[in-house]
Amino acid sequence: MPIAADHESVYPYYMVAEDLHDFFLASAGASAAFIGLLFVALTIVLGRLPAGSSLAGRELSLATSSYTALVVIFFISLAGLIPGANLAWLMVALGWLGILSSLRDKLTQRIQAKSGAQNAAITGTLTSIYIALMTFGLYSATFDHEHIKPSIMFTILSILYIAALNRAWSLVGVMPPEPEIARPPHNK
Repeated sequence: MPIAADHESVYPYYMVAEDLHDFFLASAGASAAFIGLLFVALTIVLGRLPAGSSLAGRELSLATSSYTALVVIFFISLAGLIPGANLAWLMVALGWLGILSSLRDKLTQRIQAKSGAQNAAITGTLTSIYIALMTFGLYSATFDHEHIKPSIMFTILSILYIAALNRAWSLVGVMPPEPEIARPPHNK
């Protein structure tokens, strides 16, 4: 099989606009760093919880939804750096992953009966943006064999960042206070 001399014959259309290269580069690095920080925060939070605490499910739910959003951002950004990559089907698959994660999160909220308005709003926002991601991927794969619109991709990933960081912040914000350590009296 002959090797194609030009990129156009191998990839009949480009899904990622050249304008997005630097954005994807920064986004891949930032999401990877946030994933690492999320693991550190989760380790600290779970280490401070008393055994058998009912809050562990909430922390796990917050961490899972934040992790899922950051992983979606990371893989879209990473694939966007590949010259000639077609992100459409990846967006569909990651959209499904996000929807399943949001449904799991909603189920956890119902079981615990401690949803809260902000938690429900973020879960709804995440579900909506995953549906938008999947729809945009299907549209791009089926009808629009042109560049992915930078403004739409920026909007989707920005909302995912905001929601993921909100969830991570909530995770850190629910940590119980440090136990006070009894100190011996100070003699002068």
